[in-house]
Amino acid sequence: MRGEVFEFAAGFTVVDDSYNSNPRSLIGMVRTVAEAGQGKRRIVIAGEMLELGPEAGTLHREAGAEIARAGIDVCGACAGWPGKFWAGAATAG
Repeated sequence: MRGEVFEFAAGFTVVDDSYNSNPRSLIGMVRTVAEAGQGKRRIVIAGEMLELGPEAGTLHREAGAEIARAGIDVCGACAGWPGKFWAGAATAG
């Protein structure tokens, strides 16, 4: 489940990069999606990144900000830190 690509007949593509994600891999995939999806609607659904220690909240917030700065059209988040993703995305526009 690292970078697995699914093409759908309805004309959309899903990239599953959910295996044991961390801030660096998440932002790397976000940038790939942003660059590859020019002219298309780009949506990122991010889940909680585990095992980040006491900086987890800050790292989730920073990831949300990077998602917004990358030009992603919609950012969704689920599990333990969705508010931090959204707060970061909101501060970055």
